[in-house]
Amino acid sequence: LHSNPPDKEFFSKATTSFDKSKEDVWNQISSSIDKPIDSRTGTKKTTSLQLCFYYGIAASLLLILGTTLMLRFYNNSNYCPDGKELTVNLPDGSTVTLQSNSTITYYPLWWKFSRRIILTGEAYFNVKKGNEFKVTSARGSTAVLGTTFSINARNYKYRVTCFTGQVKVFSILKRSVILNPEYSAEITPSGEIKVSKY
Repeated sequence: LHSNPPDKEFFSKATTSFDKSKEDVWNQISSSIDKPIDSRTGTKKTTSLQLCFYYGIAASLLLILGTTLMLRFYNNSNYCPDGKELTVNLPDGSTVTLQSNSTITYYPLWWKFSRRIILTGEAYFNVKKGNEFKVTSARGSTAVLGTTFSINARNYKYRVTCFTGQVKVFSILKRSVILNPEYSAEITPSGEIKVSKY
């Protein structure tokens, strides 16, 4: 038997040279834990700030687009039942008095950019002065700045009567006429415009 086993002799001669401090080792271990490992390559991958920046821009653009679409296409419809009369107050203070069995549709959130109404039936309009106010129906459209007028757009008929101010009437053939107070314009089935004093 050997008095000194070979293992002890080996370890007594072995020396380790370590030039890192305890803090350096701890920081290295911590940074290794924080970095996720890419399962395909086995390498550490770092979070890209640039990628996060692009995702942020894309999300902002989507939010702006969604908000714009909501403002543009959100609409409000008002229907006046048979045998009744209904007055609708518009966002700018203008009013529309709907006659029996008539409907208007407008875009309240987009009103500051475009004062536009879609009419089916018959209505009397009292429009506040401002940017162009447009009423559209199947057979024609009417544009004003500030006036009172009525429109009858039932079935194949389209008749506009001007009470105050001026009214511009457009047919589906892109023909147009300007009405002064006490005048009416009727669009014929062929798209022509007939003007008469009411």
